[in-house]
Amino acid sequence: MVTLLIGAGLIILGIVVIAHDRRTLLSGLLPFLGLLTWLTGLTPVWLASTLFVIVLPLGILGEVLTHDGYWLLSRYGTSAKGYFFLVGGFW
Repeated sequence: MVTLLIGAGLIILGIVVIAHDRRTLLSGLLPFLGLLTWLTGLTPVWLASTLFVIVLPLGILGEVLTHDGYWLLSRYGTSAKGYFFLVGGFW
């Protein structure tokens, strides 16, 4: 019951942030955490820590691989290594 109230509060807070300024990171993060709290029944602290421990490093790794693949392809032309990095970053 408490997690449902916390999720509803996060969604309402996210709507308020969106109404004030859409260009902030919180405008997408707060409603997302609220919906995850509703769907999973877990506390937002646990969800946020999971996102930052698992999802953020994987996103950074994908960005680095994509950038390296683009750099290799633009610098050295088409090669298997450049395409490997590029596809690995998008995957």
